[in-house]
Amino acid sequence: MSMPTKRGEDLPYLARRLDADAQRIRQRMFFASMISFWLVMGLVVSPASGNWAASVEVLGWPLLAVAEFELDGLMPVLASDASFGWVSIGIRPAGVVALGVQPTGFFAVGLAPIGVFSFGLVALGLWSWGCVVAGLVSLGTISAGWMSFGTRFAAGWFALADAPRKGRSIGVYAWGTRVSGLRFQSVRSRKMVEGRVEV
Repeated sequence: MSMPTKRGEDLPYLARRLDADAQRIRQRMFFASMISFWLVMGLVVSPASGNWAASVEVLGWPLLAVAEFELDGLMPVLASDASFGWVSIGIRPAGVVALGVQPTGFFAVGLAPIGVFSFGLVALGLWSWGCVVAGLVSLGTISAGWMSFGTRFAAGWFALADAPRKGRSIGVYAWGTRVSGLRFQSVRSRKMVEGRVEV
């Protein structure tokens, strides 16, 4: 059941599309995230992981930079500074593709990544994907952003939270099982949400 909270307003194009088929758009965004993640991993990281990659420099940056670790008992300790390069791996790496605990880069993958495309447990970026995420477009369990798709909670201009009985969506335009929309809100029936396959 869709309900405008202000009468007489026409929905913007994106809101109409989300109202018609929000789950399909969410699935497409999810698959686009997964394809871009595996494309970067396959096309960039694999060729750059050879022994020769660390000695090659392109525009002053090493093609591959890996932080060196030493073991102090059972704990790994950095033996060198944080790595930076085109492909960078470490605890706090920086680069075009950064892999690590707290990576920063165009493509950042790790526990707490920051980047244009960030994939991780707690992710921040223009396009963020993970568990707790924030960004222009965010897909996660708990998400916030201009367009946010969450399973448990979503907050943003366009917000969709779709976990049956547990999803909460707050935004200017909101969709889900429990919603609060400033201009528009659409409550999806619980039977419809429970009957579909979750992504």
